[in-house]
Amino acid sequence: MTKNKKTREEQDIENEKRWNEADFTNKWMFAKIVKENSWIPRKIANTFSEKIKIGKFIYSNAEQILSPSGIGVSSFLDFYGYDDRYTSLNAEMENSPQKILGFRIRYHISTSDMGLPALKKGHPYDEIAFHLTVFICTKDPFGRNHKVYRLARMAKGTDIEVEDNTETIVIYTGGEIGELTLEQQVFLDYLNGKGPSTDLTRVIDASLHLAKNDNAWKEQFMTLDEYVEREKKIYGEDMRKEGREEGREEGREEGHKKGYDEAKLAYLKDFVKDVEALASEEGIGSTERACKMLHRQYQDYLDAKAFIEKAENAH
Repeated sequence: MTKNKKTREEQDIENEKRWNEADFTNKWMFAKIVKENSWIPRKIANTFSEKIKIGKFIYSNAEQILSPSGIGVSSFLDFYGYDDRYTSLNAEMENSPQKILGFRIRYHISTSDMGLPALKKGHPYDEIAFHLTVFICTKDPFGRNHKVYRLARMAKGTDIEVEDNTETIVIYTGGEIGELTLEQQVFLDYLNGKGPSTDLTRVIDASLHLAKNDNAWKEQFMTLDEYVEREKKIYGEDMRKEGREEGREEGREEGHKKGYDEAKLAYLKDFVKDVEALASEEGIGSTERACKMLHRQYQDYLDAKAFIEKAENAH
């Protein structure tokens, strides 16, 4: 067993190769880029949506945690935002098989709704805020080789779609079946390695080049496999099994916990910084209120502070 493990030098070489090959379809890179530029996920959504156009976000965040309660399972979203009509968007980049995608989408929508204002008394149900979900998958989640899957509630045996003010779009980067608009096809081509030729793909490409020249981002990427670990824990045995197999193949067992703890510490520091920065703004006044505005549990903030203090005292 030990003789198959990679040396530190071999692991560094492999990490460097992964960094050089990482593009917008890399889950980690996607989250970092859309956090810096929320126009990108909004433009993707508006390019593919057949029902809604999302306006400029009044709130947006990447790596967003939405929790239904202090003890409930949280939704960890690559990107989440909403405009001044409370039309909300959840955008995800997925590099692993998604065999339970439907269940996951349902849970994401339910937790996303909890972060928005409730329907007012006396108002009709069709005034509920619109929610758009976009998954970009590098592996076919349904095995039908379609470029785009549009999921909807349908009355079985009919062509009747039951409207509920949601739209779910699953884009498969390797898909070959289906007609797309020119702008949609150019986006898909870009994800498959072709050069940028629209405003959307040019902005993504420029953001990617900036990211590749950011040493801080590179350092995080080289030490952090947070996304894989989180999804192995949350989204089922299939992903856990795949993660174990990849771990054996890549020889990453050694030092894994250290890398994960470093990743968690970096993420929690960013979270605490965001909360305290918002709390310091005029009219906010408290970290508890700031957490509410960020759709986060106040206990999450307290737990993060405790974790950071414990980690720093250990050094």
